[in-house]
Amino acid sequence: MTTRRFLLLLGFLILTLPAGLVRAQDDTAEKPPLRLLAIGNSFTGNAMSFFPKMAAAGGQPVVVFQAAPGGWTLKRHAEAAQAFDANPDAAVGSPYSSTFYPSRHDPKTKKYSLRQVLESEKWDVVTLQQYSLDSAKPETFEPYATTLIDTIRKYAPQARILLFQTWAYREDYPGYGKDGFTLQ
Repeated sequence: MTTRRFLLLLGFLILTLPAGLVRAQDDTAEKPPLRLLAIGNSFTGNAMSFFPKMAAAGGQPVVVFQAAPGGWTLKRHAEAAQAFDANPDAAVGSPYSSTFYPSRHDPKTKKYSLRQVLESEKWDVVTLQQYSLDSAKPETFEPYATTLIDTIRKYAPQARILLFQTWAYREDYPGYGKDGFTLQ
């Protein structure tokens, strides 16, 4: 190796080494958890079953709550939120189980309202997911999505609100494209 090449390599290392060390130190710093509230149904549960491990593999700790009773539509979530506002003691207003919320798990499987869940953490992201068989029907989203978005903005104004789109049914599914088709 010539002296000139050696000096160029040494200069390059000297110029880049401090930045490399700073990045390495930043990468090892503990990250605050991403707080994700997922409002939906069993499809939400399917997607969330992989999310915590994927995030951990990327070095991102997460706190996840699944407000996701099986088969629920945006309409049912909105009605439950409104029921709690009308009467906080009514069971219909508190449908969300603590079994999906490991950091606050209650051995008696306490039930929570959407408002209680929204106020329980400083959520970074809240997702909304429509019932899969209604997800291709825009008319099934309103006025329920707006009711839920207004509730989220009121009790978790810092949260970014995202729509979680379910995966599609195959075109050869027996009920595909038919009015009111249901799974059998």
